Amino acid sequence: MLVGSGSHRPVVYVGSEGEGGLIAASLRDALALVVGLSSLHDATARPFGDDGSQLRDWLAQADHYIRVDWPQLDMERDRLREALDLPAADELLAALHAAAVNEHYRPISDAGDCYRSMLE
Repeated sequence: MLVGSGSHRPVVYVGSEGEGGLIAASLRDALALVVGLSSLHDATARPFGDDGSQLRDWLAQADHYIRVDWPQLDMERDRLREALDLPAADELLAALHAAAVNEHYRPISDAGDCYRSMLE
């Protein structure tokens, strides 16, 4: 979901299982994450840590399984990144984890319940 108004609008994820939160400061960065990662769930399922190396290893494993059924994954990601002038998702992992803890953007259900953090 795009939130706010104007040309600079943050993007909030609202999951079907009651998890959600800020994922990117802009639509461009959110698209880069969606294009470049196996999933937002995979990218938030492990802590970023000191240098993100364990998270990057985890995401590489997830991509390996995707490539079994979709061998052109990397080529298509590169094509989309170039066509849309997107940054590499790897460059946005630290920002994703920092954004996801921002309570100000935590979705609230129609019943008034606050969604869980995606990092839990």
